[in-house]
Amino acid sequence: HGQTRMEMTSTSMKQEIELILSSRELLNDEEILGLEEALRVIDAHEERLEFSEKLKNRERERDKLLSDYSYFYREAWRQVDDNYLLFSWHQQLMCDYLQGLNEGKTIRDLIINLPPGCGKSINSSVIWPAWCWARNPSERIMACSYDEELVKKQAVDSMKLITSEWYQAFFGDRVQINPRVDTMKFFEIKSPNGSGGGGWRFSTTP
Repeated sequence: HGQTRMEMTSTSMKQEIELILSSRELLNDEEILGLEEALRVIDAHEERLEFSEKLKNRERERDKLLSDYSYFYREAWRQVDDNYLLFSWHQQLMCDYLQGLNEGKTIRDLIINLPPGCGKSINSSVIWPAWCWARNPSERIMACSYDEELVKKQAVDSMKLITSEWYQAFFGDRVQINPRVDTMKFFEIKSPNGSGGGGWRFSTTP
């Protein structure tokens, strides 16, 4: 009951702040920054409550994450990007094809052609590998990019996702990064419960 009242309070506060921010021309820069920071605090609080609720039904949530890549993608986005995810049809299509590629049933080879900023890199080079390892810790992935700094960033973002509290809460019993084999260009996956592992990610450029 206490939690329900807290959720109602945070929701009403968020609505009031958003209403005030809709009249930005009446606010100074300091007031805008303060209100935007308050929104971030409320969002973090709501995410924490949502996370706690999902942990109560951990096995059901884990099954959903493993069976539906588009759901995993939307949940994992929060761990690697602070920007709001506007999930659209083209992202759903990418997720469907990447899931089919992983399962080897509907498609064996895949080329994704999209303009910059449409999410193809964070999807295929950051989030999708983490999902593949959650399903099979022995997956071996080679990630390539035209730019060395970009391929390093994608590797770091992938490690950030794997080591996040959210990912470890659901898949930490099967996926860990081997601390003895851990660099931006190459890292190795191990399973702490001894049920497999042996996967890795190798990042390179032409």
